[in-house]
Amino acid sequence: MQRQKIEASTVVCCGLVIFLLLGILGRILGYEIRKDEQLFVPPAALLQDARLYLDMFYNHVPASAWYFFGVNTLIGGASPLLAARIGVFLAWVILSFSVFLCLHRLSGSRYLAFFAVIALLTNTGFHDQSGMTATNNFLPLPLIFSGMALFCIGILEPDKRFWILLFAAICLLLAAATKANALFFIPPIAIGAFFLPRELSFAQRLRQVFVPLVIGGLVGALPVLVYLVKDPANFLAHVVGFHTGPHIEYWAARLQDVDAPPFHFRQKILVAFASWFASASFVLLIIATYLGVLRWKIRHDGAGSGGNHKGLILTVLGCLIASGWMSFVPTPSFPQYFMQSILCCPLLIALLFARLDTNQKTQTYPLLTAAMMLLVLISLPRLGPGYFNLLRPENTAVAQVHSAGLKLRNIMLARGLDGKLFTFLPLYPMESGLPVYDEFATGEFAYRVWPYLTPELEKHYRASRAPDIAALFAADPPDGLLLGFFDDLEGPMVDYAQQNNYQLVPDFDVSNRYGAAKLYLRPSD
Repeated sequence: MQRQKIEASTVVCCGLVIFLLLGILGRILGYEIRKDEQLFVPPAALLQDARLYLDMFYNHVPASAWYFFGVNTLIGGASPLLAARIGVFLAWVILSFSVFLCLHRLSGSRYLAFFAVIALLTNTGFHDQSGMTATNNFLPLPLIFSGMALFCIGILEPDKRFWILLFAAICLLLAAATKANALFFIPPIAIGAFFLPRELSFAQRLRQVFVPLVIGGLVGALPVLVYLVKDPANFLAHVVGFHTGPHIEYWAARLQDVDAPPFHFRQKILVAFASWFASASFVLLIIATYLGVLRWKIRHDGAGSGGNHKGLILTVLGCLIASGWMSFVPTPSFPQYFMQSILCCPLLIALLFARLDTNQKTQTYPLLTAAMMLLVLISLPRLGPGYFNLLRPENTAVAQVHSAGLKLRNIMLARGLDGKLFTFLPLYPMESGLPVYDEFATGEFAYRVWPYLTPELEKHYRASRAPDIAALFAADPPDGLLLGFFDDLEGPMVDYAQQNNYQLVPDFDVSNRYGAAKLYLRPSD
């Protein structure tokens, strides 16, 4: 009877996970395009013939660009945006499998592992731009979690410890090669390696723990090391120089804008509370605190020691604190910066649960069940429309962008035009294979900060300044200009179109959250 109950709960939980993943897929496909995707997605179509950082502007570490390129290549390259969004959904699937497998192994409870998966899938903090759009925000999460979890497993289980820790380090460094702020998870792990496993001598830890971590770290860091060794000045100018200079100055000049991101610490605190103490994030913190109190009661009663578990709990708490502190470092700040820390909570829950006695473990199951039911209910307003998107995929945002790209190409071909098109939203022409200017292949990001660029940075960027637009177009005239989305940036392009008698196409009715398209085409000779 007990086995039948376990099997029934497993079937229900599996069904819930699949149900939630389908809703997430539908929401990903239906989520309207964002400016950040104009930076992250184009390399998926361009890396076959162009070089990152040299032939295009790119201000992040390289792994996400190559990941999107790989997914786009595998599915045929017909739609770079679709490929990149599918790549994000694959990250959701990988995270779900990793959480279940690792937590099941650490806690010994299949039900607890399912709870953690469902808590992450229903976390509304991941249902916005951070987890729905094709950027590098969500991609490192499966790697961060796998790295931390495998470190815990490698410390607790001597069998195949070398290979488990090797793979843990590969995951953590690959995460940092995908999004730089994932680096903050590494120092607590490195410190923990000095003291764990407790039963080993320091010399044994060097051989069994440090060596695989170092080797794995070097392997995982290869995507960054290749660029750093080949051209360190150019790589650092893009990845470090941009974010510590013109990026900050650009937003500092726009603090009065309605949509200006948090810039000061007091503003960041509000974003942090909204991210950590809401939805599934808050539930995970409550469960972790509850299990911590139960575990403290065991120690207070004089039962059990669990030295390695205690050390791992402190290590994961260190990751939580370090990553939480890191969330406040970048200026300006964005909500997605605060979501990585949440990955520590499922690990803490599993490590604490494993040290409870049988009676206390039994007491937690009704709490987990109630939490799962409420979390699924809370997530439905966000995920519900996603199921309708799956029923009508032609109406999704991804399909609409692809359709607009095809329409754009057909209009141009009908007028005998197949040359370069200028736009700050390069995904539209790329969806139909139209060529774009290298200087704007990844959107507006380098162009908009030109007043704040130092000569040293400017010489490293493949970009153009507003005063140089006329010269750029004179040397290589565009066959079309797709404008209407960023009035504050498009002035020189509108002037060029009007001065050179470009014709405004009246029936190109494409719009998005940034405005309505205005398509100007070169006049016939």
